[in-house]
Amino acid sequence: MKAVLPAGWTVEKSSDFCLRVADGTHDTPKPADDGYPLITSKNLKEGQIKLDGAYNISTADFDAVNKRSKVDQWDVLFSMIGTVGQMALVRDRPNFAIKNIGLFKSRSRDDGMWLYYYLTSSIGQAALDTFLTGTSQQFVGLTDLRKVPVIAPSPEAKRRIAAILSAYDDLIETNKRRIALLEKMAEELYREWFVRMRFPGHQAAKFVKGVPEGWEPKSMGALIEHYIGGGWGEEDQTSGYSESAFVIRGTDIPKVQRADLSSMPFRFHTASNLKSRIMQPDDFVFEVSGGSKNQLLGRNVRVSSSLLSSLPETVIPASFCKLIRFDRQKVSPYLMQQYLKLFYEQGLVGIFQVQSTGISNYQFESFLKHHKMLTPPATLQQQFEDAVKPILDLKDQIGLENTVATQTRDLLLPRLISGKLSVEDLDIQFPPSMQEETTEPEAAHA
Repeated sequence: MKAVLPAGWTVEKSSDFCLRVADGTHDTPKPADDGYPLITSKNLKEGQIKLDGAYNISTADFDAVNKRSKVDQWDVLFSMIGTVGQMALVRDRPNFAIKNIGLFKSRSRDDGMWLYYYLTSSIGQAALDTFLTGTSQQFVGLTDLRKVPVIAPSPEAKRRIAAILSAYDDLIETNKRRIALLEKMAEELYREWFVRMRFPGHQAAKFVKGVPEGWEPKSMGALIEHYIGGGWGEEDQTSGYSESAFVIRGTDIPKVQRADLSSMPFRFHTASNLKSRIMQPDDFVFEVSGGSKNQLLGRNVRVSSSLLSSLPETVIPASFCKLIRFDRQKVSPYLMQQYLKLFYEQGLVGIFQVQSTGISNYQFESFLKHHKMLTPPATLQQQFEDAVKPILDLKDQIGLENTVATQTRDLLLPRLISGKLSVEDLDIQFPPSMQEETTEPEAAHA
């Protein structure tokens, strides 16, 4: 560490800063019907611990694993192998065991929060990178994990900095929950009207063989005004590739669904290639190639006017995706958003997926020709759009606010961690997550 630190700040090895640095079990306990989840690095995502996909192990195996690496509240978890560097702060009392995960056992809540923010900062990441080994699969060994240098500020600075960063994290997580709730509201409204068939006026509607009179089955192709494959362009600007645009890849779609535009690449394109691919409000990006064993193709997202207007440049779909523009005279894009969302989540999209030469491809033309949608009358579609549009517009607004909050936090993070931005004279309002009393880790676990 060559940087000049504020008075009272030091640099310590992680093994000195923490109660203990350990790793999870290297064994593979047998799955059990009852017991406790066993998590791996795959369960560390975006700073959180996701138990999806974790299997249960017996109480006896859980106790055996915990003799080596018991996890407590405010410990920090670190993926040591595979996607190295994924981290999570254990904010709640844990009920899981860990496998092949590094464990930084914290002395207190303040230490755990500081260590998490330090290790996720560019400074902490650079310190960790010096210990990476391996070629085909990188990893950080336990011996090296114990040597990672950690900036240790004064206790008051540590608490103040954690309070600032926690306030951003609390806001971001609250907004994520609001976004999820709004998405659920829109989905439930769609299910109520068009799956359960309890749309406005359904009591008086005439049904023929279970289908409301006036509803017509139409092919996807008949509902689309324009579609075209995406482009990729070049990383650097040249005389031929002179036009700039952001690109939405299949991997970006889950984030764009939450109005998070932070991961989209910025590329340069030919004028002719860009012209027919520039996205307009309510256009869709539909993934048609790539995928993986556990990831179906057909992920899709409607790109709203608020998302497009928030970007300084135009947007196009990537080369493994299609741009779809529905004919508004025939179908509402808000209706199609919910229809395609449900179509994907129920796995029906996989009917048109084929695997060849290690890569999955979507039979898009067959999908347009053969897949039919039962289309409600225009008046009912408009009623649905009027009802759902404010919900989805608010969702996008909150998502964009979250993007700004995330960017601000990430800009502050290295300046706070390095001590370049002083917090001594700031009037800090401690967030609720730092006001609750918690039990410190037991000395027996040291």
